[in-house]
Amino acid sequence: MGDGVEAGSGRFIQLRCSEWHLQDMRMNLKPFLLNEDMQRVFFRQSTINLNKGMQPMEYIYCGGRFDFDYRQSGFEKKAAEDYRAILLKDVNKLLNPADTVVLSDRLAYIGPYYFETESMLDLDIIETEKHQIERCTVAVFLLDCAPCPGTIAEMVYAASLQKKIKILYVKDKNETESALKSPFWYPMIFCRKLNPADTYIQSCDSFSEGREEILKWLKNDL
Repeated sequence: MGDGVEAGSGRFIQLRCSEWHLQDMRMNLKPFLLNEDMQRVFFRQSTINLNKGMQPMEYIYCGGRFDFDYRQSGFEKKAAEDYRAILLKDVNKLLNPADTVVLSDRLAYIGPYYFETESMLDLDIIETEKHQIERCTVAVFLLDCAPCPGTIAEMVYAASLQKKIKILYVKDKNETESALKSPFWYPMIFCRKLNPADTYIQSCDSFSEGREEILKWLKNDL
């Protein structure tokens, strides 16, 4: 979809409109405007409308361990409890890979999807999820007491790309090496060092609490 405005109605059809495009539209629409003062009013108001009335789409990557295995009978029931299946409102959308699932007019799900099969190579999984992280604008990670090493790697990679990151983790009262009370304090703090402006870390008392906090955050803040 291209940036622009309909000359007849003045209705904007694109979320983003750069200064260059405004200048370009000023030249193209000049015959329709009476004078320079009206042109300035029109384009000033159009910029206000874009900034106030419309928000860009956020593309989210939701990291975390998949606590089920397709080789086990009835794994779909366990998969339906995964916070990503709840977010997608359909476990089948989590189990079947897609490019993007639009959740609302301002939020779309990029990945990951649970699509492991016996024929899939480990390199395929890494390459696919690496690409998803590169495409996302927001990355959220849920760390339980034993997160997958892949989740840690994804988290650090997202931070290195300067993505907006939210990390929720389950506290371990026996951990004393860091004030974060987590055996995974090092990668979390490392992410904050890599991306101090956009890395948010929040503790939880349980995995289920972390799941609920993510879903609430996605609903209310994005």
